[in-house]
Amino acid sequence: MPKPMFRFFSFLVMFLSISSMTTAQAVSLNAWLTDHPRVSQSLRWEDRNGTKAYPDWSATQKEDLHQTYQIVLNGQSLELMDPPPNMVSLSDNEYALTVLSKEHAWPLFLAYVAYSFAVETGERVPWSLGMYSQEELLELFDGSKMFRYNSNFGGYEPTHKGIPAPPDSIFEFLSSNNIVAQDRLHTIGNLLDWCRSNMIHFLAGFTAKNVENHWQYRGLTPISRVISGTMGVWVGTKKGDNSRHFITGHFTAGCWGTTAFLRSVLRIVNIPVKEVTAHGHSLPYFMSEGKYLSHGDDPYSRFSRNMNAPHPFPVEELFIDQATYDAWFAPGAPPSNLDRRIFELGIKYLPLYLLQYYCQDIQVGNSHTNSRVYTWTGLPSNYSVAELEAMNLWNRLDAKIESLGGCPAVAYTLLKKSGTVTVSDNLLVVEVRGSEGQPIKGNTVRFIVTEGGGTLSFDSVMTDANGRAENRLTLGPNPGTNRVQASAYGAEQPVIFSDVLEVTVDIPDTNLRAAVKTALGKTP
Repeated sequence: MPKPMFRFFSFLVMFLSISSMTTAQAVSLNAWLTDHPRVSQSLRWEDRNGTKAYPDWSATQKEDLHQTYQIVLNGQSLELMDPPPNMVSLSDNEYALTVLSKEHAWPLFLAYVAYSFAVETGERVPWSLGMYSQEELLELFDGSKMFRYNSNFGGYEPTHKGIPAPPDSIFEFLSSNNIVAQDRLHTIGNLLDWCRSNMIHFLAGFTAKNVENHWQYRGLTPISRVISGTMGVWVGTKKGDNSRHFITGHFTAGCWGTTAFLRSVLRIVNIPVKEVTAHGHSLPYFMSEGKYLSHGDDPYSRFSRNMNAPHPFPVEELFIDQATYDAWFAPGAPPSNLDRRIFELGIKYLPLYLLQYYCQDIQVGNSHTNSRVYTWTGLPSNYSVAELEAMNLWNRLDAKIESLGGCPAVAYTLLKKSGTVTVSDNLLVVEVRGSEGQPIKGNTVRFIVTEGGGTLSFDSVMTDANGRAENRLTLGPNPGTNRVQASAYGAEQPVIFSDVLEVTVDIPDTNLRAAVKTALGKTP
């Protein structure tokens, strides 16, 4: 997404200015809520005796909120346990569930409310709660949108598939990534840009043990650990396969977890996000903007995720408007409309792996009707071959492939080049060459850390005019093997970096995989 000319140059400045307010300057929260009855009626909490709006809260509840608000204004830490302990004991194969005691759920809810009010009363963003409908205010302040009371356990179950992070940590995340912008839509876009550059869909099922393997917590996903990143452990699922694969990244619990993440982060700056469902999946609805995603997984799908700067398309193109949502997800609409926006953008921008599908179609002589290209669109119930031909899809594929040097019928070659190596830093360098040795510009080489806890500078790198792609690996903190999996469009033979580090190159859409040890950064 193009960076706006005007940013709130630092979200940190916003909260420093809040924390510098004297007691005399600070707004009386009770007086403010009295003057804003729509907000106070939207501020609700449920316990075993039912749900009450703020005017009917006890004196103790109101004092709890007032004290939390003062802590935020004074710039002090709320010191919330993160993640809070789970009241539920789960066996390995049980579906992940979290129930929090009131001692943890109530302060966490108050913390979010206090941050929201600090942003509003301090006028720290150019949008205001006064702009919102009652439904939007309820999404921000009704406690049932964060927790639902579970009478079986006498505790509070997160309403969405994620445990809200302490607002202090979300504030740090927003500040360090410069996400808050001059309006809500750009702020949402900046956050989605972060998602597509960093998020990884979790592996296997949402069982207690698998969740623990990904986020080191036995329950729902802690949002703070999505932000910080974790080392995920994926155990082979085939019978007799007990192999363990280690991948470091910002794992999300699929579309449900991503919507929970977006809701938790954006409510800190008073942007309401509602979860809507379709065909058993979660879609975020950005209420104040009238915008949706066609699936919660859209930001980090194989096409939309980071392909090194610049991104393959502007992030704002992910959004669909209300009329489109109504048409795609009306009763009786086909399930293929999930992800449909991604496929539309693929038809528009022609991702490299779609070119590969087309080259495979050419090789085996597939017609347009039975081609992998047509199957890939995922929209045979929405697009006919004739409609795609009218959109010049195959003609544009021909033109783009020609610009890349033609289909790799003989195959591109992925070459390992020398790179510098230190104890803590490793430069991984590859070149992509055509059948006549010519450098292939604009090819995408993807890197994934699969073992060792190291971190890469980029998820993917596009080759330059010399066909070269460089990435840097910071080794993990523990001794042992560090492993990186790389892939390049059209390359039939892998290259291997290895010393203490072992690198596996895995070519997409083939069965090719290899691992050979040699000196790291040196040509074998």
